[in-house]
Amino acid sequence: MNNNLFGTMLLDGKVVQFNELFSLLLNTTSEERKTSLTIQAGRDVFHEQVVQVMDTAKTAGMDNIRFAIVARE
Repeated sequence: MNNNLFGTMLLDGKVVQFNELFSLLLNTTSEERKTSLTIQAGRDVFHEQVVQVMDTAKTAGMDNIRFAIVARE
């Protein structure tokens, strides 16, 4: 995956790079966070980026992936 496609990603409110995402997801201490992830993507995020994040989460053992939306103003 071309890292130039990735915009700013946050995990628990902290900016993370895609290349560190797997390790961060795998090493979380929260039991709930070990199995679930909520993805909230802006309108300008590439579909490929969302799919890569989902694949990474599944590889880290997360089987409950949800999506959240932001209401338009």
